[in-house]
Formats: sequence, C-alpha cells, structure tokens
Amino acid sequence: MELQLKKHRYRCLVCSHTFFEKLSFIDRYQRHTVMLAQEALSLSSEMCLTHAGKLVGVSANRFLRMFDEETYL
Repeated sequence: MELQLKKHRYRCLVCSHTFFEKLSFIDRYQRHTVMLAQEALSLSSEMCLTHAGKLVGVSANRFLRMFDEETYL
C-alpha cells in the first residue's frame, strides 16, 4: 500500500514569497515518512539491508542512504 501526499504551497501576499506547509511526519527534502525510516532501520538489525528494503517497499540504494543518514547523526 502506498500513500501519496501533495504538500500545499502558499504565497505571502506582501512579498510574494512562496513556501510549502510543514509536516511533522516528513523530514525536510525527504520523500519518506519518519516512521518508514524507523521501521526499516529496526528491520536492518534482523536481516540483510536488501531484504529489509524490499520488505518496506524502498530500493536497496534508498535503504542504504537512509541507513547512512542515521549512522552519521
């Protein structure tokens, strides 16, 4: 099951600056939720990264990037 979400874009009436709404469950510049990343990382302790990535529905490369982001924080 896949969730598709469109973020709303707003424009300031004074300065015409545009910005997107802030969503607490998606980090900035990301296309996956925080919960998906947490679930994927918890699975990585139980199985190989490729299999865990397939289980949560992301590519192996994306899963490796999520894993690298968390280990460097």
